[in-house]
Parts: sequence; C-alpha cells; structure tokens
Amino acid sequence: MSEEGFHLPSLPIDDGQVHRFATPTDKKGKKSGWYVLHTHPYPFGTFGCHRQGPPWYQWSQQHEKTASRETIENNQRAMAVLRNHLKKRELQTQQQAALKCLHLWNSAATASSHAYLNNKGVLSYGLRQIAGDLLIPVHDEHYQLTSLQHISSSHNDQGMHFHKRFFPGGKTAGCFYLIGKPVTKLYIAEGYATAATIHRITGLPVCIAFSCHNMKSVAITMRRLYPTIVLFIAADNDRFTKGNPGLTQGKLAAKASGATLFCPTFPPDSKGTDFNDLARINKKMYH
Repeated sequence: MSEEGFHLPSLPIDDGQVHRFATPTDKKGKKSGWYVLHTHPYPFGTFGCHRQGPPWYQWSQQHEKTASRETIENNQRAMAVLRNHLKKRELQTQQQAALKCLHLWNSAATASSHAYLNNKGVLSYGLRQIAGDLLIPVHDEHYQLTSLQHISSSHNDQGMHFHKRFFPGGKTAGCFYLIGKPVTKLYIAEGYATAATIHRITGLPVCIAFSCHNMKSVAITMRRLYPTIVLFIAADNDRFTKGNPGLTQGKLAAKASGATLFCPTFPPDSKGTDFNDLARINKKMYH
C-alpha cells in the first residue's frame, strides 16, 4: 500500500470487512481510502480510493514464482470473488444513496442566495439549499443524480469558513455537474465557484469535476459524449501544495481528452489558486 502512497494509521484488520482510512490528499476528517484483508486460507487483500476510483490494487502473500499452480489459481479465484463482492456491495450502497439524494433534492428549495455564493461572488446555476446547506447535484454520464455536494458555513475568530462534503455512499468518481448545455465549446473545472466564474465571464458551458483527481475521468467522459466539441481544462494552480496537484491532474486530463489547458497566474503577493480567486482579484474581468 505504501508503494501506492497509502498509509494506514495502525496495523490492518484481517477480518474480511471493508475498512476506511484517510489518504494523503484527503481533507481533515475525510476517509476516501479503503481496504479488505483476509488471512484464510492465506493472507490476501485489496485496497483503493473511492474518490479517485479504479484501479483497485490487490495483494497476496503467495509469490507466483514460488507458489504452486493450484495455489495461484485458488488465489485468483478468491480475489475474483472478493472483487465481485465489493463491486456488488458498492453498487447497492450507491443506489441507496442516489435514492436518498433524490428525495433530499426534491425537498430542497431553489438557492437564490447563500453565504458561499456571496463570498465567492458567483450566481446559483440550478442549485438548491436545505437547512442552511447549499446543494450541488452530482450526475453520471447518463445525467442521473448519483450524489449531492453539501456546502455549509461556520464562523470563528478568524472569519467565515466553508465546509464541503458529499452525501455518504454516493457515487462521485467520474461524475460531474454541468452549467449550461454543451454545443461547440466546453470548459472543465474543479469546483463550483471556479466553474460559475468561467461561465459568467465567457458565456460558455462549464463542467464541474469536483476534484482534481476526477478531472481526467470527467474529461474522457465529456470527449466520449461530445466527440466534436472543443474542450478546455481550467486547472487550479495549487502552487502552495507539494506537486501542484491541480495543475498536474489538469495536464493529465488535457492529454487524455485532447483538450487545451488553462491555468491562472497570480501577482507575487497573492494567495489565489483558481480562476475564481483571479476574478475577485481583478474585478474588471466581470465587465
């Protein structure tokens, strides 16, 4: 697991159940990583990250060069059964979550004003709100609702803070939300505020991928759904984060989908990282 960048806070539990853990790119309190470990008839398991989606990784104590053919075949069968079991359970969880999200969405009111929208200086494009939470729908390639992103706000001595979370169990990997209808050109951005900013400035449709690690799969999906469209990747410039994940994943998304990459640049004293930050720094972009 460590070779793939995953680190458990303690020794793995070998009970054959799914266990969650925080990945290096998770925000505080999030646990996108998961693993399953068996010890009978010999140690083997699988692990991955829900937020990043496939591939899933597998491991076995039996090395193919030293194991017998029968052992290798038994291992392969056991892993296949485990993968199928996990896929079925994940699908059931996602289907149940989608139904709950649909009920919540239908119960919510149209979002005309919210602290997050006001803070970012953007409009609501098809959003709703309930109990103080701003709701952003998450759709799959068939434009079916799979999850909801909740955005809530809180205050402390340092000012206003916003908290983003997805509905538990809902599918988000490879999913998106579209502002506008794609015709000839389409932007793909990470977050809602960035997407809403680009849409307001350009008048063009924008697809929200929700995270940099989801950009590539969403870009590939958009290319498949709209094969002749001109694609633009509006990457975040995470220049204060090691490896600049926003720009790094943006480049991968652009290469995989044949898109043109754009990334904001900022004055030396600025702390901005995305196009919404840039627009708020340079207010005249709105005119």
